Amino acid sequence: MKKIYILFICLFLSSCSILFPEGITFNPANYNYNYLTFNKRLDYNNESYLLFPTSFGDSDFNNNANLNYVVDFFKEKLGNKISLKKDYKDDNGKLIIPFISGYNITDEEILFLKENTDLKYLILSKILYLKNLKDVSFPGNSKGRLNDSKSGAMSFIKIVDIKSNTVLLEMNCVGEVSVSENRDLATGEGKLQPKAIYKDSYSLGEKTMKKLLKKIK
Repeated sequence: MKKIYILFICLFLSSCSILFPEGITFNPANYNYNYLTFNKRLDYNNESYLLFPTSFGDSDFNNNANLNYVVDFFKEKLGNKISLKKDYKDDNGKLIIPFISGYNITDEEILFLKENTDLKYLILSKILYLKNLKDVSFPGNSKGRLNDSKSGAMSFIKIVDIKSNTVLLEMNCVGEVSVSENRDLATGEGKLQPKAIYKDSYSLGEKTMKKLLKKIK
């Protein structure tokens, strides 16, 4: 088995040398966190939570989904104290929350939740990919860092206290991959350079979200 593995590696390297004569480089992603609240802890005082689906894009009418790893994380932390928006129904099986909303939930929608539910907290999340990040306001130490990126994504998590309409916890994480160009110093013309291998924007979206979840205590 070991010989077969070594033979496979040799064949792979040989084929790479033919297809990519300049070689191959593996470009790791760079990550940057931005904490908008000092608090990173959930409230475990027997409070009820509602988890909205993760939004993709800045419009609440874009696609959204209950990502398994996000749902599993909060269920593990909060147990039966958390409900999914799609499962929050009255005794007749009718959805209690009639509106379509997402990370940019309005004050009016928060007020509806306060007046029509016994929920304490609302968990919101969002992922933006490189194509959506041109107009995003970044913290000072990362502003503009995506201009020359080959791939990138930014994930957001926010937990809102429904009763007081204040933020319990809010943070985001940017992940990006930059590939420097090999240019002739005299002419400025581009040279042949190694084939760059790196995570695409969709992979970085999942990675940045999982990194944020790890920061929540």
